[in-house]
Amino acid sequence: MSYFDEPYLKYDVLSLDPDEEEFIRANYMPHFLFYRRMNKRDIDFYCTACTNRQVDDKSIFSGASAALKHKTKGVCPICGTDVQFRQMDYGRRTYQYWDNFVLVRPQSENEVHLECVGVRQYFEEDDMMPRLEAFHKQQYILRPGNITRYGLKWEWGCESYQWAEVKKISEPHFFSLPYYNYCLNNGYYFIGEEKLRSTFLRYAFGCISSVPRNTVQYLCKFAQHPNLEYLMRGGFENIGRALSKGGCGIYINWKSNDLKKMLRLNKSELELFRECEVDQYRSYIILRRKLGLSSDKVFKYYQHFGTEQSIQYLDAICSTAKTAWKPIMDYVLKVVSKNKDIRDHQALHDYYDYVRECVKLEYDLNSRIVLFPKDLYEAHQRNQAAIKAVTDAMYETERKKADEQRGYLEYVDDQRGLAVILPSNLEDIVYEGATLEHCVGGYADRHALGTLHIVFLRRLDDLETPYYTMEISTSGRIVQCRGFRNNAESRGGKPKPQEIIDFERDYQRYLIKAMVEAKNRKRKKARKSA
Repeated sequence: MSYFDEPYLKYDVLSLDPDEEEFIRANYMPHFLFYRRMNKRDIDFYCTACTNRQVDDKSIFSGASAALKHKTKGVCPICGTDVQFRQMDYGRRTYQYWDNFVLVRPQSENEVHLECVGVRQYFEEDDMMPRLEAFHKQQYILRPGNITRYGLKWEWGCESYQWAEVKKISEPHFFSLPYYNYCLNNGYYFIGEEKLRSTFLRYAFGCISSVPRNTVQYLCKFAQHPNLEYLMRGGFENIGRALSKGGCGIYINWKSNDLKKMLRLNKSELELFRECEVDQYRSYIILRRKLGLSSDKVFKYYQHFGTEQSIQYLDAICSTAKTAWKPIMDYVLKVVSKNKDIRDHQALHDYYDYVRECVKLEYDLNSRIVLFPKDLYEAHQRNQAAIKAVTDAMYETERKKADEQRGYLEYVDDQRGLAVILPSNLEDIVYEGATLEHCVGGYADRHALGTLHIVFLRRLDDLETPYYTMEISTSGRIVQCRGFRNNAESRGGKPKPQEIIDFERDYQRYLIKAMVEAKNRKRKKARKSA
């Protein structure tokens, strides 16, 4: 028994109809062309697609197929099918190919079974024609208004998989190989669409432009709610497809077969949203529910705030400020009217940022002066300046605490005329990065919090002018030492001179020694306190 054989014994082997087997073999399984070189001129070959075997001159293989090579792709010279070339005398028992299929099995007009199977293609011994074997994975039983799903569940008592009802009606979850999950694949091909024509699902595919990718879930929704057909035929195919995927926050009145009642839209709204995208319809319904106005007035707001992201911003603002949607939208439209170069969505985003800043600064959003400032952008800038001042003060306090432990980082090399100094404040780090045109300015907050150390390497005769910048880890290791434009010649920088490289080496030795001495001092203090 091979590696692949044992788990199959725990699954139900499903017999495929001859037509199904031939259809799957021809359209979904790989095809091979087995060849054997008879001599320098003749080739014996067999194609699994057209089942022709013949001996012919190798000139029959033209173009890319001229150079026959084991396990390479080519074309059969007889039937023109894409094939994989394989040596005829090589063993084929180790070959395995899996794919998933959903087979339609009608039982009666009002009962359809969807069999979810994994089909294995394999060779037996040295046969050149591959065989197919199907294994039952899941099953859906569809009746008008009722869907039952069954899956295989491992039962430890009987050491096998047993069929059990699955409550969640969703797309099938199955892999190419049971038990071992070899070559994981959860996609599937849908076979037997034409068999639905004699069942209650006869109109499921006749009312849509193309078969949906979530075919099983779509059929389940169609069986549960046959009036889904009215949506699909009425020009709301996008909404119908979304419903079959799980709804996407859309609620339909399934008790009615009138489109207006199903979608909760009046005649003018129905025409407006015909063939619309799902998020457009959903955004409109949310706005209408929040505003409680007539359709004409709602549509005026929808023109400005009809995107899904705008709805998210509005919901976040109103939840934070604990206010209604209409005053917020009216205020944003007022801002846009004063600033002609700003779009609706941009103004809403800026207002969203402003509200979040007010929360950070603990301003009272119950005050209309705070919630609806006379000049949004002026108030926005004031908030940013206030937050920066608070943040800078916090970081500066943290930096001073961290600097109390950083004294050992300062170093003087009289021989080379170089010195390592600490930044006196965070603005010095930003200035250093701007002058040397590298990214050390982005490290200022981490330096303040002590998660890393930034030091400046300067010449002794010019301590004020940025020269090189160093990052030191908390373990005392030099992480990087960068000069103008990161010493990149492609960007106008200059290569790091040997003098700096030698200084780095000596400074690293000093840091290791300083770290050891610091640890020893801590130990002595710990002993004295004990």
